[in-house]
Amino acid sequence: MKRVTIAFDDETLYRTIKVEAARSGRTTKEIVVEALRDWLERKTRLTPEESAKRHKALELADQVRAMMKSQGISVDVVKDLHAAREERARQIEQAAWGKSTSRKARSAAHRKGEHAGR
Repeated sequence: MKRVTIAFDDETLYRTIKVEAARSGRTTKEIVVEALRDWLERKTRLTPEESAKRHKALELADQVRAMMKSQGISVDVVKDLHAAREERARQIEQAAWGKSTSRKARSAAHRKGEHAGR
């Protein structure tokens, strides 16, 4: 488990979170974690343009697979999907940390306390 300290400059926001936690029988931590998860989900959603491109690419991939199957050629769809998911995760990570920052540099910055939020 990782810990983080959040300093609330907005007293009204803090009180609202505490009231919601008490009202719903949850902890403040649970409310904040839920809010962060919702925010991350919204940030990682595809735009309509990205969704249309993905839909078109999937249709083309289906056509190619059908042609390959008709010619007796096997296609590893699971491997393709896994690679696409890894690429999307890499893109999301790059967007969150900045495109020019390497994983090694991010780790070093994190250890030094230079990452966002400090």
